[in-house]
Amino acid sequence: MNDVESLGEELREAISRFVVPLQTIRTVDQKAFDRIEHLARLLSRKLKGNDLVSKSLLKELYVTATIIRAEAPYIKSEAAGLEKMAGQIEMIFGLILRGESCDDRKPGVPRVI
Repeated sequence: MNDVESLGEELREAISRFVVPLQTIRTVDQKAFDRIEHLARLLSRKLKGNDLVSKSLLKELYVTATIIRAEAPYIKSEAAGLEKMAGQIEMIFGLILRGESCDDRKPGVPRVI
């Protein structure tokens, strides 16, 4: 198993640990989300410049952001935080699609494409 496959498995497990409680008992576990974000950032580094990316990994990120955003209205006290979480996952997803990593983005510095 290569690094990307290993990261993908870890990411899937982390997503399950966050999403299942979110959907079933309406609990937002910040540590579980932080793990998802950390693994997604690592994945973006590993996939940087790679033309061939696993559709299942992309699907995991896309669906996770979609689920988080869909659950936000049902947890009023956490809605803003969930929207932010979904946005972070979508940003990483977009960077992977562009062949970039999270390290390429510098806050406050314009991007030249």
